[in-house]
Amino acid sequence: MMSSILGFVFFMPIWIVYLLFLLGRPVGDYILGGRYLKLPKQAKPAFFTAFVMQSVMLVVLLQIGELIPFFIPVFLTRVLAYFFAVYLLYNALISFFSVSEKEKKRIAPLYLLSSICFWVTLLI
Repeated sequence: MMSSILGFVFFMPIWIVYLLFLLGRPVGDYILGGRYLKLPKQAKPAFFTAFVMQSVMLVVLLQIGELIPFFIPVFLTRVLAYFFAVYLLYNALISFFSVSEKEKKRIAPLYLLSSICFWVTLLI
């Protein structure tokens, strides 16, 4: 389904920013309201968890769009997809009210577009 491909494409830059942030690159002005330029050591476990969750989210999106085979049970995949659609919408809203201009203008629209793609994939 085209909406799942678009959702994947819209979300990949966010996923890459999280990966770079985990690897210690100074991209923190795109996330967390720009509070930290680099990820503090004590926050690494939380960001690793978020990164894994986002990776699962991408797999779920591709499974719901029937682009890859289901290796997570179909019912669980649908439940996760609804959760992730709401999660992305929440992240978009939070990011639109961020104090960081980079997050507000670059990341928030990607969250919103990814969320819309999730909803379209689920409901059509």
